[in-house]
Amino acid sequence: QQHPQQQHPQQQHPQQQPASPSPSPLPAQPLHGGAAPAEVVVGTRRLPSASPSREPRSRSRDAAAVAAASPSMTGGGGHGSPYASPGFGRVPNRTADMSIVQQQYETPLHPCGFVFRFRLLSTWSDAHYIGLDGVELLDLSGRPLCPKRAHSNHGSVRDLPGMETDVRTEHTFLFGAPENSGRMWLSPFCRNPPNSLELFFDEPTRISCVRFWNYSRTPSRGVRDMEIYVDDLLIYQGILRQHTSSTLAGSRGSSCCESVLFTSKPEIIDKERGRAYVPSAEELVAFFDETGRVDQGGKHRGPGLPLVERPTTALVT
Repeated sequence: QQHPQQQHPQQQHPQQQPASPSPSPLPAQPLHGGAAPAEVVVGTRRLPSASPSREPRSRSRDAAAVAAASPSMTGGGGHGSPYASPGFGRVPNRTADMSIVQQQYETPLHPCGFVFRFRLLSTWSDAHYIGLDGVELLDLSGRPLCPKRAHSNHGSVRDLPGMETDVRTEHTFLFGAPENSGRMWLSPFCRNPPNSLELFFDEPTRISCVRFWNYSRTPSRGVRDMEIYVDDLLIYQGILRQHTSSTLAGSRGSSCCESVLFTSKPEIIDKERGRAYVPSAEELVAFFDETGRVDQGGKHRGPGLPLVERPTTALVT
């Protein structure tokens, strides 16, 4: 019996395509002495090529550049943080044609709050009294603001025995710039707790600048080290310029005040630029002996000062 022969289909193997030759590599560009390509094309993005003659920037230089260009402060950990980093800083520069204004502290942009508090930590040499001629806050248009109430934690010299008629009270700060009015504030100087002055507003208030007129009647009693808080958040710390003899006989108007800027608006910066103050190296030096701190005039300040009776003072109308 014949069986039909079973035919097995032949397995078809795919034809192996010959491998295409790999593209020849691009010629290497010389690192030195040759013309560098103008740009490098990656996909659809064009990236500028690195120049071989340019030195790589360090991380510290990059961080400094970012901190200088950032409109927010560097000490608070995020954009728009209400905290600031101490040291000599600058007003944030948001316009290309606005030159940098050097300040003692890197300030926030347009701080807002109900209560503006000034902690007055030291005088220029006096151990008994501390004073200011005036303080003025400016709004975002550069116009003076009028606080509703002023308070000093240690009052004024009017609270001392026998000085009930003295006119140098904290109500001075309700009227802004002193001009030639003769208004000023004087208080017993205290270190613990330090003297503080508070200005109150009925609604949240944004500021662009703070102007200070240091004490002119006895310049050694003027404020030296101070801090500014908005609703208990620190926004500035620095040194106020001492009222000098060259301005004693002059006006107490805006020409002799000191300005601290909290804005990037060119029209306000141009107006207040000349009133920003950065202390010299001599003013930042502190001298100490075995009895405590000594100022540059040889007078003792701080711990070690012998207890003496507070001198009397009076200014009445």
